[in-house]
Amino acid sequence: MSNYYWENLGFWQSNETSYEKAARQLAVWVGEHADLRASSRLLDLGCGTGAQIKLWEQQYKVSNILGIEIDPAKLKNLIALYADNQKITFQANLEEIETDECKFDRFIFVDCIYFFDNKEKLVESLIAQLPAKGVGVWTDFLVSRNLALKPIFLLISLLSNMPFENWQSQEGSEKYLSKFATIGVQTYDLTSQVLSGYTSGRIYSADDPKVLKIRKFGTKLIMLFLLKLKAIEYVGFKITKKARE
Repeated sequence: MSNYYWENLGFWQSNETSYEKAARQLAVWVGEHADLRASSRLLDLGCGTGAQIKLWEQQYKVSNILGIEIDPAKLKNLIALYADNQKITFQANLEEIETDECKFDRFIFVDCIYFFDNKEKLVESLIAQLPAKGVGVWTDFLVSRNLALKPIFLLISLLSNMPFENWQSQEGSEKYLSKFATIGVQTYDLTSQVLSGYTSGRIYSADDPKVLKIRKFGTKLIMLFLLKLKAIEYVGFKITKKARE
């Protein structure tokens, strides 16, 4: 199995049938909207196997990267892969890093923010550390406020280890982000490119571990059900820190 394999839902172009290409394209979409460049100081939260970091290294020449990955096996592998590179480093969590060491002008979550404990508090902390003109980009689910669907989202949270409070409606998301006077916010509806593509495409890669294939299949069935009910959307967020006046 390759050291690098993809785990995100993918950005499915018209008639796309390759999961690897779709997964790469979602990482490209995030990288482009984060305005990644060679001079960027990037914080990649939930970096997985490092597939997206490898892509951004090659495509945008980013060389100063801090990756956060909680999975011990993936983290060990990443540290070994980049052992000779002192500018691309990895940690299990942000608590292990001193604030003055965590200097970044870009922060990114590729299809994973909903797994972090108290994502709103985390985003607030990242915005506070972001310098003027710095950029943060993430992709996330927005869900219907229909109370009848609450048991379904509770079940998904239990099965996926996703904190239930991370399910957020469009109204809740807008209200939360509107409280930050220091940022500009842009949102992008990616439901058709991501969820519709994922539920109709071939979602397995030859490099996928068996447990990942099972998880992808379960996710596909759940997303199909929620899409039919029009109970879920997939949205890209971009925030830009305003320059000081």
